[in-house]
Amino acid sequence: MCVLWIAGHPELYRLRPGDYRRINLRVFPYYIPYIVREETLWVLAVAHASRKPHYWISRHCEIACAVAKTMDPKTKVKGVCRLCQKATYLVESHIVSKFLLRRNGLIGKPKAKFDIICPADSNESDLHRQDGIKEPLLCQRCDNEKFGAWERYASQQFSRAKPQFKEARMPGFVWQGLDYAQMKLFFLSILWRMGIASHQFYGHVQLGKHEKHLRRMLIEEDPMESWRYGCAIGYLRFGDKTFGGVFSQPQMSSIEDGLTCIRFVMDGLVYFFYLTRVRPESSDLGCFLQTSGSWVVPFEQAKAIKFVWDEINQFRKHHGLWTDDDLVPSSSK
Repeated sequence: MCVLWIAGHPELYRLRPGDYRRINLRVFPYYIPYIVREETLWVLAVAHASRKPHYWISRHCEIACAVAKTMDPKTKVKGVCRLCQKATYLVESHIVSKFLLRRNGLIGKPKAKFDIICPADSNESDLHRQDGIKEPLLCQRCDNEKFGAWERYASQQFSRAKPQFKEARMPGFVWQGLDYAQMKLFFLSILWRMGIASHQFYGHVQLGKHEKHLRRMLIEEDPMESWRYGCAIGYLRFGDKTFGGVFSQPQMSSIEDGLTCIRFVMDGLVYFFYLTRVRPESSDLGCFLQTSGSWVVPFEQAKAIKFVWDEINQFRKHHGLWTDDDLVPSSSK
């Protein structure tokens, strides 16, 4: 009877953060979370408010991803903007900025197609794509005026730094003249979007309590200290050649001092996002983008970093480029 009531009055209950609605049952403290997409009602669970109250969240993500794949890109989606939390029409926006995908050679070429490989679950791999992963997460204002401004700035800086990357020699170089706030907020916006995306390619990015802190930093446009959710990068080399063409699935990893980081490879760079609000005791604080606008970009041999080499081998195997000589990296990192 309760489900019939919801079906007859689907918009009676308010939209909650996370873009779902909820009806509390008379049998306290149970409730039914549900979402509405066009003319379809999706009941996510009959949940207990204190016993694993959000165990059904993964179902929400799976349904949202499945619905997004079947939707006409021109269809307007009404929901709650994940940043400003306002109920409005949402826009389809890239999780990772389009200019980075274009720089990586994944999109922007005539008839270009690429595969998104999920090593942990091949069923979630997305093959023969012509564009990056997009989801309706943000309203027009947040997507264009806030995130768009940071992306335009970052795109300009990457373009201007192209000669530096090309001409640099071992052991690396210092990227200078950056606007710390704009560049830091740009990368924080990518980390945050990865964490709230429903596509399983980003399924390993579990921000937990960090999501709300990142969201507040983005809303207030406050990049804070360099080490707080700091980002370190390395310029990958394959012998004496530059490296590109691979966008690896973001993974979480525990590192020294009990810290956790999100790591992945894209556009010939290896990225490390540190999930911390406490100043690390590590001596590697200089690897982050600095408030002075400088960023140390060390050269890294792809074969010397185990997770990078594992991703490369996965990529090579997927494309039929596997060779026995490539199986073992030279060292771990």
